[in-house]
Amino acid sequence: MSFGSNQAKMLTIEEQIKVLQEKKKKELRKLENSVGKKFIKTFDLQYEHIHDINILIDQLKELYMDSTKSEKLEEVKHEV
Repeated sequence: MSFGSNQAKMLTIEEQIKVLQEKKKKELRKLENSVGKKFIKTFDLQYEHIHDINILIDQLKELYMDSTKSEKLEEVKHEV
């Protein structure tokens, strides 16, 4: 194989990587949009200020993290 052929293949691979990265970004945006809509609808937040929504998210995260830690501690206790 010649140097030019290898270089062309590398460019093709790089282009494919860029296309896949863009596709990944697009899918992530769709996921975030879909989940965000469901979150807002589920908790009836469409008229709330974004600051208040962020506070709620932080509180839910803290509750989730605390419950996850508790579950892990219970698992360790049962293993002993």
